[in-house]
Amino acid sequence: MATMGTKHVEKDVSSIEIPSWITLQSDVGLLFPSEHALDLGSVDLGRSLGDADSAAGSARKPPTQLIVLDGTWSKAKRLFYENPWLHNLPHYRLPPSKGSSRYGIIRKEPKPGCMSTIESIVMALEVLEPETEGLDKLLDVFDYMMEDQKVCMGERYTRLEEKVRLGRSQKSDLVTMHIIQDMVSPSKAPLHKAIPDCRNESSPSQRD
Repeated sequence: MATMGTKHVEKDVSSIEIPSWITLQSDVGLLFPSEHALDLGSVDLGRSLGDADSAAGSARKPPTQLIVLDGTWSKAKRLFYENPWLHNLPHYRLPPSKGSSRYGIIRKEPKPGCMSTIESIVMALEVLEPETEGLDKLLDVFDYMMEDQKVCMGERYTRLEEKVRLGRSQKSDLVTMHIIQDMVSPSKAPLHKAIPDCRNESSPSQRD
C-alpha cells in the first residue's frame, strides 16, 4: 500500500543482509520503539546536529531515510532481533499524541501506541514532512480495507463488538455503583480525617 501510494518508498523481504540495490544514507534511521528510541516529535527539523544555535548541538538532525519493519507486531519484533545491523541505527518512535491504531477491535494492540505499517509511515511523514500532501488518502484506503475485514468476519465481528460494548458498560456501571454508595453512606468525619493513613494503619485484610 505504501509503495503504491507514495514516492521514494522501497520494499524488501530479505533478512540479515542489506540488499545491494538499497543504498543506506549516512543519517538513516529505524522506526522501532526500542528502549533507546527517540521521539520523532523531538527531532529538530530546522537545524542540523552541532549547529551553534541548537542548544549546544544537542538537537538530533531528522533522518532523510527511515526504515520501517513490515509485518505483524510480533513479526516486526522478531525481524528486529534477527537483524543485528538494525541495532546500530538510530531508533525512532511515534509521538504519544498520535493515539491508537485504526484497527480497533479487529486486531488487539500488544500495547498502547502500536500501529499498522501504513499508519506508522503516514504518521512519521506527518512529523518529518508536514508539507507532504495526500497522506490522508493512504489512511482512507486502510479504512476501506478495515471495512472489508469487518464484512469478512461477519457475525464474529458483531459478537466481538458486542463483547467490547458490554465490557465498557459493566465498567461504567461499577463506577456508578461506587458513586451512589458514597452518596448514600457519606462519611460524617471531615474529609481529611475520613481518609485513612496507610502509613499507620494496616489494611483490612491484615486486620482480619
